[in-house]
Amino acid sequence: NKHAVIAICSTTGNGDAPENASRFLRFLKKPPPAAAGASSSSSSPPLHRVAFAVLGLGDTNYDQFCASGKAIDRKLAEWGGTRAVPLACADEATGLEATVEP
Repeated sequence: NKHAVIAICSTTGNGDAPENASRFLRFLKKPPPAAAGASSSSSSPPLHRVAFAVLGLGDTNYDQFCASGKAIDRKLAEWGGTRAVPLACADEATGLEATVEP
């Protein structure tokens, strides 16, 4: 059985996570915790039963375009999650609709 996670995250300033996502992103940047009840030699990654999709919202006028969404996508994969679809990055400069409403 897989669980689904959908993350939508904007990037503020020059690559910063918004205030309501910064704690979550700091948590993901830590090493993944060992799976509960498993020995370290045989433990599965903590998100091995998770399929995820990430939508990053940003603006290509900034150097760190969609940095928060890209970081979340990368860390969910590192923690053992499976991408349901590739990372999508919506650009405010060219119109978010092209990515959000294909």
